[in-house]
Amino acid sequence: MLANYQRGGLGRRLVAAGVTWLTAHDCHSMTLNVLEDNHPARRFYERLGGQYLTTVPFTLSGVTVGEMIYGWQDLSSLAYDE
Repeated sequence: MLANYQRGGLGRRLVAAGVTWLTAHDCHSMTLNVLEDNHPARRFYERLGGQYLTTVPFTLSGVTVGEMIYGWQDLSSLAYDE
C-alpha cells in the first residue's frame, strides 16, 4: 500500500513547501536530521543536494541511534517547478 505513494514526487513537493515557508520568513539555508539507518531517506536528501554535516547520538526510550545532519546553504536549489 505504502509503495503506491512512493516515487511520485510527494516528498519533493513537501520539501518545496517547507522551503517556500522558510524563504518567505527570510531563512535561506536549512539543516535536517535523519536516522542513520534510514537509507532511503538519506538517498532522497542527498539527491536533493543535501550535504552531510555530522552524525550525533539520538536517544529515545533508552535506545541510542545515530542521527545524521544534512544541510543546504542555498535553498533556491530546492525550488519546485510543477
